[in-house]
Amino acid sequence: MLKLNYCIAIGLFLQLGSTNLRADNTKAVMQKALESTSELSFYAADPDRFRDVKNKTKIQEYLKNLLETFNTTKHNRKLHINQFAPALENLVDNIKTANTAFNNGHVNYAYHLTREMGGLCLNCHTQLPTDQRSSLSRDKFEKKREAFQSNWEYANYLMVVRNYNMAEQTLLGGIAQKVDQHNTPGNKREMPDTKDWEAGLDGLLTIYLKVKKSPEMAYEKLNPYLSQNIPASIKTQWEESVNRAKYWTNKKHKLIDPKNDKDIKKVLTQIEGIAKELNFADRNVVDLLYFSGVLSNYLYKNGKSSEAAGILYWLGLAHKYLARNDLLNLGDLYFKECIINFSKNPYAKKCLTEYEDSITFGFTGSAGTSIPEEILKELRDLKEKIK
Repeated sequence: MLKLNYCIAIGLFLQLGSTNLRADNTKAVMQKALESTSELSFYAADPDRFRDVKNKTKIQEYLKNLLETFNTTKHNRKLHINQFAPALENLVDNIKTANTAFNNGHVNYAYHLTREMGGLCLNCHTQLPTDQRSSLSRDKFEKKREAFQSNWEYANYLMVVRNYNMAEQTLLGGIAQKVDQHNTPGNKREMPDTKDWEAGLDGLLTIYLKVKKSPEMAYEKLNPYLSQNIPASIKTQWEESVNRAKYWTNKKHKLIDPKNDKDIKKVLTQIEGIAKELNFADRNVVDLLYFSGVLSNYLYKNGKSSEAAGILYWLGLAHKYLARNDLLNLGDLYFKECIINFSKNPYAKKCLTEYEDSITFGFTGSAGTSIPEEILKELRDLKEKIK
């Protein structure tokens, strides 16, 4: 769902604007970052285009430019969204690793990391109070529907600038159009465009579960579509999501709204128990988005929580498997944040195990595993921290 398109460029503007860059170079840096990401977005929006060897030189150029741009900034302070959210320095590391992976032939992993940048900006903004909109959405960068190729891209942009009501209406409107098209005489026998349907469903689930943390709203808004004439393959996926949302509306199952560390500890215990019943790898995205919403919202409000290490670990796991469904690819960043800031906490070892597994998987291909020395050094440094 979260393709690196115009949204990532907007997200980088927002993130740079919240750091401690000097006033005299902020504008120039942001402009260069925008230009680089805009060019890169053309290739990263399509996995086949990103993997096409004919585009290799251009992609290398834009990744290099983006890395050089961020290396000119002072990136030693955290983003202001919360004390333990992925830092700007982690974003720079992400770009650096993507550049290294691509240059060493690990194109799929580089593609995954490049998309992760877009997930970072959206994830950060979904942690903020829902009534707090970005100042960017009120200035000259406000964009209209006509600037985007599809409802889904426009909805992504609206979520980045925190206009959730408009994003929801855009997604619902796009789905209504798909229903009408499917029921137009002569169209029923055509193969449905599953990507559009999935983008609409994923966007709505993100708003209802991660942003608003309301399985009740997800069930209420999505259930009516099951009685409509929609493609069978889409209805199956839709039904699974609706059923999982309904499950979480039951008071016996619903996560409590944590007000303090005692409450969040209960939530972590509940999630741990759920994970023992069914591994996160097999969880429905509804579960993972719901967990992520509750945990990240609490961390935003309680940055100095004594349970921060555990929260980062479970957030990392949720995002690790959301990434397999093209959603919010931020697991590695949460794991690293846990290791760096809570090296003496027992969760740090768990985070290191998950992070190492992710790196190994990312650099494994048909020719075997080939992790660049630069990445191996980072792993060794992280291991030293938790000794």
